Amino acid sequence: MSVRAIPSPLWPSYTPLPRSGKPNDYLDGAGPPVPHFTVPPGGLKEVSPAKLLAADPDLPHALRYWVQHCRKPDCRLHSPAYPDLTGDGRTILLLNFEFNGYTTLAGYVASGDSVRSVLDYSGEKVRVGTVGHDLVVEESGDSHKTTRYRWNGEQLAPVRLDSPPPVRNP
Repeated sequence: MSVRAIPSPLWPSYTPLPRSGKPNDYLDGAGPPVPHFTVPPGGLKEVSPAKLLAADPDLPHALRYWVQHCRKPDCRLHSPAYPDLTGDGRTILLLNFEFNGYTTLAGYVASGDSVRSVLDYSGEKVRVGTVGHDLVVEESGDSHKTTRYRWNGEQLAPVRLDSPPPVRNP
């Protein structure tokens, strides 16, 4: 009998805000480099999360607006997380923004001196953690679903929970 791996939370003190309204969009995929946005000399850890989210044209206009005009407690932009989800030691900048009971996760990698989106996810009552190099997103709103994301060399792509990790050749 195998024991199910429990994700290590990235935001352990996080409590989802209560829901009201509907999400603007569901996003899932990767995007080109964020235009007119360069990686600072110190890397992704020096990137301003709010400025990056506001500059990302792949995020809905309404979300970019709320990031710029966020008024607590209605919305929260959590501290960024920098997990190694690629398996090669390169960190991903993972951002968690809440508005009106919904959470948007945005993941970015440095690509040369530019920043490229590798994950966009929106959902209700979202908790996020890692299992090894996988990102696990648990949504406890109306849909009650768990999605596991794995680096495929280009982006964080959803995988079935019962699929084995990729075999890496030495």
